[in-house]
Amino acid sequence: MRTVASANPTRRTTGPLPCRHSEERGAFDSRREPMAISPASPDAQREEHECERKRAVRASLTVLVTRNADGDLAEGVRARLAAVDCVVGVDRADVSGLRPALNDLRVQVDAALRVSGPPDEASVAAALESGFGVKEVREVDAE
Repeated sequence: MRTVASANPTRRTTGPLPCRHSEERGAFDSRREPMAISPASPDAQREEHECERKRAVRASLTVLVTRNADGDLAEGVRARLAAVDCVVGVDRADVSGLRPALNDLRVQVDAALRVSGPPDEASVAAALESGFGVKEVREVDAE
């Protein structure tokens, strides 16, 4: 503990050193103003709403399903498609071809999906193809 000189030169106290700014401001003040939250512009709201809209599409694609996946082949295909970011739901997944590989099965699928994202078919195809386990997107048709 340090000895601190008080305002009265004859009186000495012990304890922590006083903060030189504590008398000026009083209590702690972060000097931050509250953040203003402004509503989004109508254009931004419209774009956000369009991106959130769910659309039905048909897609022909090749999906990789691991050999030791839980359930049967159809469940593995549905799980792989449902894991893609843009896919909101898998309505139907029809297996049209199967090619076994060492660790996985290459499954050709004709699927009816509900997706979110940009409305054009090229964007949907790119979003599907970027999903893990989707090897190839052959065709996408908006319904």
